[in-house]
Amino acid sequence: PLGANYLDAGATASDSRGVDLSATIKVTGLDKIDTSKIADYLIRYEATDEENHAAKARTRIVRVNNDNKPKYSLRAFGELNSPMGYLEHLPSYIGADTKERYPLIIFAHGWGHYIQQASPAQPLNALLEGANIYRVFDEGNWPDTRPFIVLEPQRCDGEQVGDIEWLQVDQFIDWALEAYPIDPERIYMMGLSAGGYFTYRYPVLFPNRLAAIAPMSAGGPVETEEARTAFCKAMEQMPIWAFHGDADRTVPVDHTLYTFEILNQRCPKAPSPTPLLTIVTRGDHVIIDRIDNDSYIGQGDPKYTLQDQSIYDWFLRYTRR
Repeated sequence: PLGANYLDAGATASDSRGVDLSATIKVTGLDKIDTSKIADYLIRYEATDEENHAAKARTRIVRVNNDNKPKYSLRAFGELNSPMGYLEHLPSYIGADTKERYPLIIFAHGWGHYIQQASPAQPLNALLEGANIYRVFDEGNWPDTRPFIVLEPQRCDGEQVGDIEWLQVDQFIDWALEAYPIDPERIYMMGLSAGGYFTYRYPVLFPNRLAAIAPMSAGGPVETEEARTAFCKAMEQMPIWAFHGDADRTVPVDHTLYTFEILNQRCPKAPSPTPLLTIVTRGDHVIIDRIDNDSYIGQGDPKYTLQDQSIYDWFLRYTRR
């Protein structure tokens, strides 16, 4: 509770012979807990045996709250060994059942939120500028019953552009699976603009990890015959729901229409389920605020897919297998 004293329950460790190693546990994050502020805190426990073999690290989530829950947190690079800085949102009822594993959404941000576009002193603040997924939490448009853990890793540009960017996020997902109570069969990805392209390309490079994707305001990786072949193979059983504004002057809607022409007409094997495409009428490049907060439900160009449900409910229809 807000204002209460926090006494950590700690952790125990033992080796395969039953030798108690609890005294060797290294604890990080305890010094960050401030019970005068509504926030989520992470504590990490690491242990090694006498031969320096490391156990799998464990993480405890400590939530300081009253009737209000934390909306989101910004986590710096290296916090509890995180391989990237990121924005975090946790379900309102996380921890109520200690055995529950939660679906994960990885949000891929657009160009304006890269590290190099940010203040060197506070790079994560770039994730809180303009249209981005944080607004759906900040403005109270995220129902308390929604079960997702949402993480938005802050990517790099410059010398990091290329497949290394996707590798970093894949390593981040590995770390997140260790740090949070995530269901590995229900990992979803959505993104806008450069993040939309990222969302299309990630399952090409790292198949069999995501359960469904929702790219926005971007075409897919279909620039060459080789790229189209790899894309078709990766999307054979990948649920896709894409969104694009018909008045987008930054990335014209033709990019998405061409991607769907590839998917629906040129791939050797038709994707299953059938990819969905919602065209936002009079929508510019930044359509995320209408999709993420469910305000576009019931709308769309009738020649394509009307948004007949929340993208989050649609995600939960699918598991990786």
